[in-house]
Amino acid sequence: MPTTIPGNLIFQSPTNNDTLLDLNTQPSLDLQFAASKTLDDRVSGLPLVDHQRDVSSGKSAGTYVGSDGLIKTSVANLLTYSNEFTNAAWDKNEVILTPNAAEAPDGTFTATKISATTVSTDEHRLVHTTSAGSGIQTIWSVYAKAGENTKIGLRRNSSDGLDLGQVDLINGTLLRAVPGYTTTITNAANGWWRISLSFSTTAAAYLRPCICPIPDSLPTTADADTPYSDDGSSGIYIWGAQMEEGTIASTYIPTTNLPSAAPRFDHDPVTGESLGLLVEESRTNLVQRSEEFDDTYWFKRNSAAIVANTVVAPDGNTTADELQHPGGSTYARIETTGATPSVTSGVSYSFTIYAKYKPSSDANYLGIQFQRASGFSYINLSTKTVDSGDGDVELLGNDWIRFRRTFAADSTGTSQVYIYPTNTTDTTPSSIAANAGLYIWGAQLEKGSFPTSYIPTTATAVTRAADVASITGTNFSSWYNQSEGTFSIETPSGLVGLGSNSNRAFFGTSVGALPGTSSIGDGIKYGSGSPSSDTRLFINSAGSIVFANNSSINPSKVAIAYKQNNFAISRSGTLATDNSGDVPSGSDRFTLRGSGATAYKRLTYYPYRLGDTTLQEITS
Repeated sequence: MPTTIPGNLIFQSPTNNDTLLDLNTQPSLDLQFAASKTLDDRVSGLPLVDHQRDVSSGKSAGTYVGSDGLIKTSVANLLTYSNEFTNAAWDKNEVILTPNAAEAPDGTFTATKISATTVSTDEHRLVHTTSAGSGIQTIWSVYAKAGENTKIGLRRNSSDGLDLGQVDLINGTLLRAVPGYTTTITNAANGWWRISLSFSTTAAAYLRPCICPIPDSLPTTADADTPYSDDGSSGIYIWGAQMEEGTIASTYIPTTNLPSAAPRFDHDPVTGESLGLLVEESRTNLVQRSEEFDDTYWFKRNSAAIVANTVVAPDGNTTADELQHPGGSTYARIETTGATPSVTSGVSYSFTIYAKYKPSSDANYLGIQFQRASGFSYINLSTKTVDSGDGDVELLGNDWIRFRRTFAADSTGTSQVYIYPTNTTDTTPSSIAANAGLYIWGAQLEKGSFPTSYIPTTATAVTRAADVASITGTNFSSWYNQSEGTFSIETPSGLVGLGSNSNRAFFGTSVGALPGTSSIGDGIKYGSGSPSSDTRLFINSAGSIVFANNSSINPSKVAIAYKQNNFAISRSGTLATDNSGDVPSGSDRFTLRGSGATAYKRLTYYPYRLGDTTLQEITS
């Protein structure tokens, strides 16, 4: 029978027909990203992966495809050091903080005890220094648990003189509300409660999350500025503060020195299949007004017209526009103007746009052209195919497609994007009907040799920061064997890499980036070319065990094994070995990186060098 382990995960038995678990040895790490849609390790039941994606300074939170096939935007925690209450980001006034004092809601021993000092002439509070401004729909939340004391005090701001809200941490009841807020108290199990305060968008005030440890003797009628004291040791426990836009508190997102967006668990837009954790490099959408084709940023040439917000877009909102032709045999188009994107000669760029055929429309072709690239692309929206020119299409739900084309700029300078409605593989249509239209949404031009997930823009270009996913400290040493081991990696359709030595998908232990060709040295590899055309396992100059894979080779299952003078790599059942080489010592982390829209379904580690036959079996 399966055995329940911490985190409500299941330790699977050999009878479950799981190839990775039907071995003579069990793994010490098993990250089933696609199945669980979490960062939890199946073996320990703990969230071992530290994931960060910077959302400061107007950066995109990132998008992904949900299980319903619609494009979603990640939630972001706007508080820094969200569980490091001793950090300077939190202003302390007459409180005592004891980190790592109790087991947290996620099973880790990372909860902080907060107590009031014995001072009786001042307020006792812990306040985050970051503010949310007036008029922003915001909710902030924190987990709390009774200790020697059984109440927590909450304020929305440390200096506006508002009354002190109070919550009973024994039975999770609201003793006194915070004026101007909707208070929600949710049972988080094991004595923990998640307390959320939703801030009205019409309130002419701002939010600075404020936590007050209060003695049980403090009456519920006490105001926020009422001085009180305690014995200096009694307190309550807190964990996981979060501030986000919206009205409902989402799953907690840990942060450090920067606000961070949630990890993205991607899905097939047609079947809804869970594809796993999406890990991408940083990209910038150079096109402004990516969904607002009626804006003056998009010039309408030869009487081309835009009817805004006509149909439901790929994100489920009615924000897709109709691009119409005036009729006749003249070319008509919309084109970027004003702050037109700039490109550099010889550098690769990728353009994408979502499009949909309007039933019975005479404009069944979408034409795409770039100012500094040769050739046109014509997409037949009724058949969802590229009938002429470069590029391909990704099929989406509700008859939408995403057209994708990568090109190398033939000169340096501004590069306008031209978008045509037509009824043929020519910019000049053949007697097209008046007001013949098609639907478009989400234009994106990014520097790179492949497209990534959609980045919405308004009045400026917008950057999505890189996903940084790593396992460090005891979270790493608890499962990693320095002398020998085996990684098994599964992706939906194979790892996607770049034709560049400095930035590709790889797995590595220890600190250090992927080196260039000159410093790679020998290793286990497929093919005889440079690393930009190989699948390769090697030890880099920083002492990391690294797996690199190029876009021309897309195995969905890869196994990497290491031991002194006994290395191996198997992809899709094909094995390569190397019987010479030292295993680096002192490894202190595991880093998961992506190039392209790299989704990881599962990552499993065995603290042994599995046999060659087994490596082939688990990758077949």
